[in-house]
Amino acid sequence: MGATVIGSWIKVGAISPESYWIALLGQTVIAIAQALIMPIPPELAAVWFPSHQVSTACSIGVIGIEMGLAAGFIVPPLFFQCSSSGDDDVGKVLYQISMALSIVNTVVFILLIIFFKGRPKSPPSIGQLKFENSVPFLESAKTFMYNRSNILLVIAYGIVVGLMLSVSTLLNPLILSYYPDAQEDVGWIGLVMILGGMLGTIICGVALDVYGKFKQTILALSGLGIAAMICFTFAITRGIEFVYFMSAIFGFSTLGMQVGGLELGCELGYPIHQGIIAGILITSTQVSGIAFTYLYSYLLETHGGYYANLTMLALFVIEFLLLCSIKYNLRRRTVEMAHKERI
Repeated sequence: MGATVIGSWIKVGAISPESYWIALLGQTVIAIAQALIMPIPPELAAVWFPSHQVSTACSIGVIGIEMGLAAGFIVPPLFFQCSSSGDDDVGKVLYQISMALSIVNTVVFILLIIFFKGRPKSPPSIGQLKFENSVPFLESAKTFMYNRSNILLVIAYGIVVGLMLSVSTLLNPLILSYYPDAQEDVGWIGLVMILGGMLGTIICGVALDVYGKFKQTILALSGLGIAAMICFTFAITRGIEFVYFMSAIFGFSTLGMQVGGLELGCELGYPIHQGIIAGILITSTQVSGIAFTYLYSYLLETHGGYYANLTMLALFVIEFLLLCSIKYNLRRRTVEMAHKERI
């Protein structure tokens, strides 16, 4: 969080075109901080909450990240609507946005320092108690990646979240290639996608806690993502209202998979520390997100939206097949259930 604050204040001093390199430096610092923040939700959930609330707590943490994405789709356009198109006005708006973000980040950082505690006095679950003796990172990562199901999960998770990142990044040229006059709709479609994802995230987390059906829940979300991509590919021209609806379904499935994949990784990799597992999974999404964004952009420019979406659909199918091939050995839940039976 401290790096985010530093990066935000660096960007405050990078409003003029001549200060582009300063803005790039600030954004780089923030990006590094984001890589450290993304694995936190499953870590906090496992450290602070009992086993029957872990998935729900993780989903709430992931929703916080998604709320930031949603704000990113809608807040900047609202700021710019209040200004004219002059360079001075654009610079003024950018300064206002950067200053507001810096102040908010600073306040949150101070509150974290004052009120937040690293962990409770005693572990909330028998599963968390097993993490007392820590294992070095490289050894834990090597152990996790030696398992076939874990490798399949890392690849599948990287594909589904990477696809979501690429589609959301290139949503503007994708929508405008079919609806040239829908400039204002693009931001709202992105917001609807994230809101649908927030709903999918919390439903997935609660369902995993209440029913514990990891395989059924994750495959259902993956299948729903395939259905949404099929509609994007073959029926995107049916009207802008249809695009809104399918964006919500797409966000519901792909962002719902975020918490599902993180929690499944912690189950399959137990007793490896959940922060290490989350870091490996998040790394796969960043790598695939960059690769898929370049691929999607290239296909949009050279072959159009139909073939670009068709390629993304093929990747979705591969991800579904990988998820079907995983052995859903829920080790953490097995330990918890065995402890309850002894009691």
